[in-house]
Parts: sequence; C-alpha cells; structure tokens
Amino acid sequence: MDLSKATHKALLYLLFYTRNEFGLNQKQFPIGKLLVAASTAKKLLDGTTSEGEKTLFVDGLIQFKSEEWVFLKELFAQKADATISEAESMEELKKIFAET
Repeated sequence: MDLSKATHKALLYLLFYTRNEFGLNQKQFPIGKLLVAASTAKKLLDGTTSEGEKTLFVDGLIQFKSEEWVFLKELFAQKADATISEAESMEELKKIFAET
C-alpha cells in the first residue's frame, strides 16, 4: 500500500508514542512486532528533516509491505482521540484503511 501526504505520515508516526504529563514516550512493542515496527517507523521518517526538536514531514510516496500496512492499521485502530488539527487527516486515513 502507498501513502504520500506529509500530514498522514506525521499522524501515523505519532502512533509510535504515548503522551504523558512529561511529553512523549516511545511505545513498547512485543518482540514479534519489533522488526515490522522498526521498518514501518523508518519508512515514515524517510525524507524528513529536523529543526531543533521538531521533525518536519514532507509529501512523498512511501510503499509499505503488506505486514507493515497491517501493523499501521492496528496502531491506527487503537487511536481514539484526535485534536482539531488532526481531524481532517484522521478522516482521510479512516477512508484509506477502510478501502484496504
């Protein structure tokens, strides 16, 4: 499956973290999912640039393997809330995942 919008990439990349009162913490994945989690996160970061502590995502095509796509769908299904700025991307991603 393919993905190309920077906003989608950024939103999906945030699924690899949990928020707490101190900021973001990396999620812990079971051993059986570590390789697919790492390769998926790496693909989401391809082409990004850093500005201080910010990561800037850019539009560009990413082709995911089927197991990576399934992994992203599982992570996305666990995301319950969205900020106002994420709402449009969330709806677009819901449609994309529903089609696959």
